[in-house]
Amino acid sequence: MHTLRRFWFATWVLMVTGCSHEPSRPPPDEIQSELDRFGAGASYQPSAFTKGTEVIEQWKNGTRTLDILYAAPEEPGRYPLVVYLPGLGQDAGSAPLWRDAWVKGGFAVLVVQQTRDANALSHLSPADRHDLKSIGHEHFNLRSLEGRLSDVMFAIHGLEERIRQGKTPFSQARTDQIAIAGFDLG
Repeated sequence: MHTLRRFWFATWVLMVTGCSHEPSRPPPDEIQSELDRFGAGASYQPSAFTKGTEVIEQWKNGTRTLDILYAAPEEPGRYPLVVYLPGLGQDAGSAPLWRDAWVKGGFAVLVVQQTRDANALSHLSPADRHDLKSIGHEHFNLRSLEGRLSDVMFAIHGLEERIRQGKTPFSQARTDQIAIAGFDLG
């Protein structure tokens, strides 16, 4: 029992002394120098690009119909890919400001939305939209999440197939550099 008390006392002393002082901070000019060094080493620094033509298609993932929108810079090249997932009740054409900013920043954009999710709120009157939490509950369960993940993988594989076929403008996307953006997967 005496050994246990010594152990707890030693642990307490270490915790108190370890938390009793703040580590020394580097001077502000050293911090700024480190931030500048880190920023200079960024691996992707595009110049401004012109938005190219958007391609809007519907792809079938089994029984699921996907609204697909693809956009890339007009300038020739291969660009990292942003996969954008719109929110419930939004179609593939939603968020034009985000899409335009990504493309003008040097990214290809692939928007993936299941048609059923895009139309999920269309039957509601404005008065019925007050309870979106319960309406969205069925769309954000585990089964729906699995479906959305399947849709994303299907869309990326579909894009890769179009790239292998050399289809323009799909061939501009780099599927080895992908970022996922959107409201949620579930």
